[in-house]
Amino acid sequence: MNAESTDPLGILEGAAPADPSAVTDHDEAALASKLMEQFTEADNARRPQENQWELNHQVLRGNQLVLRNSTTGEVRYLLRDDRKRLLAVNNVLRPTARALHGKLVKNISTWACAPATDDLADMQVSEVEESLLQYHRRRMKFDQKYLKWYKCAVEKGIGIMQLSWDPAEGPVSAQCPECAYVAAKDEGGAGDPCPQCFQEQQQDHDAQQQELQAQQAAMAPDPGLMPGAPPPQLPPPESFDPSGVPKLQDMPEGDASLQCLSPYDFYADSAAADLEEAQWVCRRSPVHISKARKMFPKRAFELAEEGLVSADHSGALFQTGTTGVTRNRLLKHHVFLYEFHE
Repeated sequence: MNAESTDPLGILEGAAPADPSAVTDHDEAALASKLMEQFTEADNARRPQENQWELNHQVLRGNQLVLRNSTTGEVRYLLRDDRKRLLAVNNVLRPTARALHGKLVKNISTWACAPATDDLADMQVSEVEESLLQYHRRRMKFDQKYLKWYKCAVEKGIGIMQLSWDPAEGPVSAQCPECAYVAAKDEGGAGDPCPQCFQEQQQDHDAQQQELQAQQAAMAPDPGLMPGAPPPQLPPPESFDPSGVPKLQDMPEGDASLQCLSPYDFYADSAAADLEEAQWVCRRSPVHISKARKMFPKRAFELAEEGLVSADHSGALFQTGTTGVTRNRLLKHHVFLYEFHE
């Protein structure tokens, strides 16, 4: 991507190539290589689980049937469109799973903030807390995400929710990119100097000028040793130049975010027997190249789109017992974003 491009973040061009002259720190490159090695190990260790997820998903949807010969005990995996096989089979798992999902969606989690004491102040605080939770429940669409989580848990046996702080959400306000100061409405808007940086730099300037005048006064000759000599003339202090004060910019303040993750986008430490014992977890999600460059503006010229980025997973367990998992609906102008958490 050319540094002189009129679309440096790729918002309009989308597929703007990366700058080949961009130099990456060797320590960061070594760390990224080590993380990708751990990710590859976790991906390979999770393949048997993916096969089970796909089998459960296809069976519960009626696209695939699992049969056992009562005489020989042989297990057969039949596809829905296999016309050479008998499909008159009672799929017991499908109605059972639907009934389980129906019971779960009727029990959507709720809460109530109980006051610590009978004091009026504690009761008012509990009301404020409960109102805040209700606000976040509507804003982050808790009920809708609970339904999605229940469906994923029934079909694949696992559901994952991630609660995080998203710096790209929340109300937009004038903030300082240097000290993260959030200016009030009466303190100025975007393009105005940061009040906090202005005050700090002015105080530092005044302190430096006072120290400089003290040094000059100490170096000046004593008028008492020279009768009739005029007192020493010290240079006037330099005025403060506010041109170096950073300007306020319109930036989101950030807010809490709740997301229901797909099990295919969640990876855990392959050396751990249980998730609670895992030393690290990773989330891999497809992100548009323009959004990725806005999230990492300092590395925007190094990011380039990947060729095999997909959002859907589908598969079928064939008669031989092998699983063919295909990832379709390729996404153009996207990259994979890896989030590692210790």
